[in-house]
Amino acid sequence: MRSKTPDLRYAPMSEALKELAYAQLTPLMEEWVGQALECSWGYGVRSYGPGSWLHMHRDRVDTHVVSCIVHVADQSKKSWPLDFIDHEAEHHQVVFKPGTMLFYESLCPHGRASEFQGKFTAICIFTGVPKGGIRAISDVGLQIFKH
Repeated sequence: MRSKTPDLRYAPMSEALKELAYAQLTPLMEEWVGQALECSWGYGVRSYGPGSWLHMHRDRVDTHVVSCIVHVADQSKKSWPLDFIDHEAEHHQVVFKPGTMLFYESLCPHGRASEFQGKFTAICIFTGVPKGGIRAISDVGLQIFKH
């Protein structure tokens, strides 16, 4: 039986580290969407524990038009995919390994339907909005970058 709340821990990120991350990620995100972006939100490290899950949701339009998930680390034997529904209503399951990142349109439904089976998995999330107005980026979809 699924627990009512996921096992989630959060470690804040310093402003200096956030600025450094955005300096590296923003040009890649802008190239992907084909327009200039304003950095809008940077989460610290989110660490999910055993039995965690994330309901399907869409993010906030005012701060989360384009997002990047950076998979920092995990200790698990089984991958914990991100479920993603694109603009053609196709369902994707994205599997992460440490060092991979995913750019995606935040208004497309996404979550983690299966329960995490492992000790922990850790991610960082960075978001942006188009300069000069907020709108959906309906033609970009889903892309995985590995560094």
